Amino acid sequence: MIQNDIKKAIEETRVVEFDYHSERKGYSHRIGEPHEIKHTGASDKLYLWDYDRDEVRAFIIDNISNFKILDEVFIPKRA
Repeated sequence: MIQNDIKKAIEETRVVEFDYHSERKGYSHRIGEPHEIKHTGASDKLYLWDYDRDEVRAFIIDNISNFKILDEVFIPKRA
């Protein structure tokens, strides 16, 4: 289950990569630092420091595919 892999990456502070499908923008490839999972309404979202956007972004977990935990470890950013 992808949520278990996400939780593992968060606990181990490891960088992840995945493909994401958005209804508006189609498919994109993302790399970043996973920080938390939030349950929002009907969907669960991954909050990730997105390396391409250089900011925190939210991703609906059901729209994530090809999820991989990378070897790179990160230091969590403080709010």
